[in-house]
Amino acid sequence: MTALQKLIDKARDDGVEMMGIAPKNIPGHGIGVLAERDLDPGTVILAVPAQAVRSLHTIPKSVTSKLDASMSVHGLLAADVALRRTAWAEWARLVPSWSELETAMPLTWSQGLRDMLPAEANRLVAQQHVKFKKDWEMFKKGYPSSERQAYLYAWLLINTRGFYYETPALLKYPWHDRLALIPIADLFNHAAVGCMVEYSPDGYQIVTDRAYQAGEELRTSYGEHSNDFLLAEYGFTLNDNHWDGICLDELVLSKLSSEHISALRKRGHHGDFMLDSGSVSRSNLWIALRLHHSGSGGPRWQQYFDGNEDAEGTLAKARYMLVLFLREHLRHAEDTLIALQSMEIDQDTRRNTLAQRWGQVVAMARQALDTQSLASKAVT
Repeated sequence: MTALQKLIDKARDDGVEMMGIAPKNIPGHGIGVLAERDLDPGTVILAVPAQAVRSLHTIPKSVTSKLDASMSVHGLLAADVALRRTAWAEWARLVPSWSELETAMPLTWSQGLRDMLPAEANRLVAQQHVKFKKDWEMFKKGYPSSERQAYLYAWLLINTRGFYYETPALLKYPWHDRLALIPIADLFNHAAVGCMVEYSPDGYQIVTDRAYQAGEELRTSYGEHSNDFLLAEYGFTLNDNHWDGICLDELVLSKLSSEHISALRKRGHHGDFMLDSGSVSRSNLWIALRLHHSGSGGPRWQQYFDGNEDAEGTLAKARYMLVLFLREHLRHAEDTLIALQSMEIDQDTRRNTLAQRWGQVVAMARQALDTQSLASKAVT
């Protein structure tokens, strides 16, 4: 019996139901979930009862008794995986190996390589580093003989395969730390648009987002995330990701006064200065650019929020400023691609990952600059 079949049998024993689907080994793509029959939109294809979910409540006291009570759920689940290998044996045979995660996940890269990431991805990886360092220090204190690599491997598995989950006990943790491992659900591959994942006190369900034909792969969406987020958190990017965007935080913040930054924070519009396919003239990016051009009369917040032009022409000025920012960002992206070719990187896969991401940034910047709506409305 294969490791995959053992995992499926164990899930069924725990009450997991698969309706019209089957996890399979897909040549060249690893494990995925295929439709066994034609499926209509809105069909429940996976039902995972609460008793099959692994989260805070399933971590035994034999693990938690030596750990700080303030340790994150992420860190505790990683401790469980690292320490109780027999309990996780079937699952562990199917997840990516350490060498695969070490290559894919920027958290494991050298600082020099991480500095080659786009700013948004680098910021997210820096946040990961802080979280892992805190969890590792607590784990090492409780289990002094443990090895960092083994714990980091378990920590990354939780990071890449965990799902959001709510119980009364989890609500006391930050929302990003309300994690659980869901049998079979983590075998679905990711797409920008895919099947819907729904949770309730009764457990988890995955529901088809559209019609599927027998033999077609079903994927789930991790959410409305840019490729910077996907690269930092999961170690991959999507070629066709309509949620992708260009992060202009550094350029925008460099032009804003401390008073403007304070005003944006007060109104909940500070940061997340993203230009994407869904950007509208009332997004944080546009509000910040218009605020920069506000005159002696002060900001006209309502016009900014509505996306309407004002007497000072701040919307037109913001469009022109955005064109300048995009040109600067494009130059930086193109220079980075050139620099990557001359760098000595220990693995070509990492170089290719960085080159792919920066290539996507170049393409987005060029497309934005070529957009007729920007070019025709720019003020010269």
